[in-house]
Amino acid sequence: AKAIIRATRKGIEAWANGTYLEELGVKENICLAVALRRQELGLNVGDRRNLPVSVKTRIGFANVVIEEWVKHLLEEEPVCISIHGRTLKQLYTGFADWEAIGRAAQVIHTTPTLVAGNGDATSLADAQAKVTQYGVDGVLIGRASFGNPWVFTGHVASFKEKMAIALEHGRYLNRVVDERGFIRMRKHLVDYTKGFEGAKELRQKLMKITSLAELEAILLD
Repeated sequence: AKAIIRATRKGIEAWANGTYLEELGVKENICLAVALRRQELGLNVGDRRNLPVSVKTRIGFANVVIEEWVKHLLEEEPVCISIHGRTLKQLYTGFADWEAIGRAAQVIHTTPTLVAGNGDATSLADAQAKVTQYGVDGVLIGRASFGNPWVFTGHVASFKEKMAIALEHGRYLNRVVDERGFIRMRKHLVDYTKGFEGAKELRQKLMKITSLAELEAILLD
């Protein structure tokens, strides 16, 4: 783990010093996507800079060992350690152990490193409550954002808003993958249509799409 952190720092330094992704053998479509995004943001090569390195980890492999484990990570002085409150063995089953996250936060806060908790946060209000209760500096929201990026603002989106973002999502994905890869959009479309009465028929149509043109034909109809 320490070797990975050190290698990451070296990679960031190389990027900041002008190394191009193409020189590193990165796939052409990924290089293009990065270039397009930099263009959208108005960035150029001179804007490259060193970025702080953070670490995300779980509370343990099969058992909860996070209080001891973070001590090893802290030796590399990451700017932040994010902790998912399940063991690797659990994957996404059961519930996140926020008590373990809170105990680890106490260890981390003896250093300048920040700590973020992760797991089962369902809303912005829920995340804010966890910050207060468990003494973390922030909370990562994962699955609750699937099909609902507004979770980070507390806004409850309408069906029309969700379909507009689903279309924007599809158009962006189409820029970075070939047509064969576009079918991965289906799983996201399921999330965008959840919770709306009468969306079953629409969802069935969306589960058959294979291209952006098909998605546009359905959502722009």
